[in-house]
Amino acid sequence: MYPPIAGIILALLASCALTPCWLPSQLCALLCLSPALQIAATIGQPAGTAIYFAVDYDATTADIGGPIADYFTAVNAALDAASTRYTAGVYGSGLTCRAMRKAGLATFTWLAGFTGFQQYKNFLPQADIVQLTPERAIVAGLTIDDDIAQKPAFGAFRLP
Repeated sequence: MYPPIAGIILALLASCALTPCWLPSQLCALLCLSPALQIAATIGQPAGTAIYFAVDYDATTADIGGPIADYFTAVNAALDAASTRYTAGVYGSGLTCRAMRKAGLATFTWLAGFTGFQQYKNFLPQADIVQLTPERAIVAGLTIDDDIAQKPAFGAFRLP
């Protein structure tokens, strides 16, 4: 983990997760990206840093090569057209992270903490961020999961 020197280090995760979706991939991408871009602008997120998009299930190869690739293609097109250029990151299984990075659709990877998901162990050393399990309570009724940055550059930024 890379502790902050001054301020808080953040990585922005889009507020919706791609699960098997009944909407077209391009529409899902735009619905996720719009609020993420608004949040990024509001908090002063610098250009070039990551917005991670979650594939929050153990996606099949067919899903990854079809609707998930279409989703990330739409995300990248929208990021390219945005007034501030951010970098796409993916949160998901080892298989999903590997495929999106290899296809050039995500620069950064955040490995989901579900150790039973496809290619978890194989991708673990290559992930930029790894979600740890189990969740832990920080106060009554509020749990968090810890995440470890494994690389010095993982698309994060520091709040002023």
